[in-house]
Amino acid sequence: MDFALNEDQRAIEDAARRFATDRLAPNAAEWDEKEIFPVDVLREAAALGFASIYVKSDVGGSEMGRLDAAIIFAPVGSLVPAALRAVRPGGVVVCGGIHMSDIPSFPYEILWGERSLRRK
Repeated sequence: MDFALNEDQRAIEDAARRFATDRLAPNAAEWDEKEIFPVDVLREAAALGFASIYVKSDVGGSEMGRLDAAIIFAPVGSLVPAALRAVRPGGVVVCGGIHMSDIPSFPYEILWGERSLRRK
């Protein structure tokens, strides 16, 4: 069995990585500090097909599968350790996505450890 990504999946992976690197990573700290919910950036993600992933295409969704979703969310995963280190007192890091493997790999003890991330 061939586990390599096909051409379409590689294109999705590349687009998701560029989006995470160019649009999310440079702004995440400022958005958190100023409590900004970047609707315009989320609309950009939707325009790339990164929203409504499991929704049928005839009603506006991307109609992708779980592997496609994992490919989309994987590049954002590299932001999680930085977000956990940078969370301000009272801040919250929300991780919602698909956990199929440790892609991209990072030390899970900083995420899954028994500790409170809220500081007063």
